[in-house]
Amino acid sequence: MARQLRMIRPNLDRLPKLEVPEGYEIRVYREGDDAHWANIIKESFGGERTAEHTQREILDRDVFEPQGLYFATYQGTPVGTACAWKKSPDEKEVGYVHMVGVVPEHEGHKLGRCVSLCVLLCFQERDFKCVMLDTDDFR
Repeated sequence: MARQLRMIRPNLDRLPKLEVPEGYEIRVYREGDDAHWANIIKESFGGERTAEHTQREILDRDVFEPQGLYFATYQGTPVGTACAWKKSPDEKEVGYVHMVGVVPEHEGHKLGRCVSLCVLLCFQERDFKCVMLDTDDFR
């Protein structure tokens, strides 16, 4: 039986410099990325995901901010993602690293680290106090 784990970064001091692997780029959400996000999450977590899932689970939520949804791209195609998430729209202290995933054929390039660091840097710029990530023990 899977157990839920919570990782906490108690402060956002001394974050490492973002180093993107050669051949990859980092960008934020653009109109039309719905299917890309769904594909990355489907490939990373399994199950069925569609652009409609992206709309319902991410884009339509009142805490969604396009500048907080990061993508690692390869030759212009998104292959990794992480989202700066909040539990409520007015939250200003505790951020969440949400839905980190990388398609299998691009694993091993530290793209999950890159997009997660982008989320941490995003919260640091906004003066958040700490950041959490909830996950399952098998991940």
